[in-house]
Amino acid sequence: TRALERQKAKMLTTPPKKKIPIPQRSLKGAEQHKELLKVKHEVRQNAFDNNEYYCKGCGKATGLDCSHNVGVGQTNELSKDYDNLVLLCRLCHIKYESNDPKLMTELLCIDLILEYLRINNPERYYKKMYKLNRL
Repeated sequence: TRALERQKAKMLTTPPKKKIPIPQRSLKGAEQHKELLKVKHEVRQNAFDNNEYYCKGCGKATGLDCSHNVGVGQTNELSKDYDNLVLLCRLCHIKYESNDPKLMTELLCIDLILEYLRINNPERYYKKMYKLNRL
C-alpha cells in the first residue's frame, strides 16, 4: 500500500508530458487533401444548386458522402475528377465499398458507376463485372 501511495503522490506532483502531434500527411499530401476537399465541396454545392442533393444509391437526402468510383489509392489523377465522385449516403457507400455483388446491385446508380469505370479504369471495371456476373 505504501508503494501505491508513493506512486499516486508522484503522479499528482509530476506535470503531465506534452503530447507532440504527429503530422498525418506530408506537405504534398496535405496540399492534395486540401484540393480534394475543395472538389468535394464543389460537387456537393453543384448538386444542391441543381436540386440533386440526394443519395444516388437509394434516394435519401441525409448524411451524404462523396464517394469515388475509382478510389484515390488506385489512381491519383482521377481523384479530383468531378465525374469520379458520386453522392452516396453512408449505408450505400458501405455497400459499394464492400465489393459484395448482392449489395452493389442494390444501388440505383450502379450502372452509372460501371460506365465510368469502363471508360476510365477498364481493369477495375472487368473485375467488378466478373464479380457481378457470378451472382
